[in-house]
Amino acid sequence: MILGEDNHQYSVPYRLIGKRLKIVYTLDTVEIYDHLARVAVHKRSFRRNSYTTATEHRPPNHKAVVESQAWDDEYFLREASYRGESVQAVIKRILESKIFYEQTYNSCLGILRLGKQYGTVRLDAACQRALQSPVVNFGLINNILKRNLDKMSVDPHQTSIPIHGQIQGPRPSNEFI
Repeated sequence: MILGEDNHQYSVPYRLIGKRLKIVYTLDTVEIYDHLARVAVHKRSFRRNSYTTATEHRPPNHKAVVESQAWDDEYFLREASYRGESVQAVIKRILESKIFYEQTYNSCLGILRLGKQYGTVRLDAACQRALQSPVVNFGLINNILKRNLDKMSVDPHQTSIPIHGQIQGPRPSNEFI
């Protein structure tokens, strides 16, 4: 169910998906009713365009997969800590984004698997480079590794594009070519 005011989605038991339900909410809670029967209660979240999912609302086959994998934030942070500080920082940023937790977990899994393909030293270097980006995800780190950008040094003081012959437009008066 989507709470339109916050554009936040709240789960309902899987057997009620697609059914017309009633939402009653306060500043603290969101209650979902099927006629007069309350079918779900959630702590209200003001995080726009996000999800709140209760595990008990999932169908049995989905629950079994999640439980068998035993994935949670602590699992990914622990696994990342074995691969380097930058890897752990990237995983933490991804988990904090919480767009949809299955997607964040898939991104984390992909990043950890890149360590098997490229080695932990390269993965940590790629993550260190990726941390300078405003958005961090699997695709960014994968591209850094594919293009060997992790092997290039990063100048933390470079804040602008260096002047060279292919840049068009007026030249700044305070810079030299």
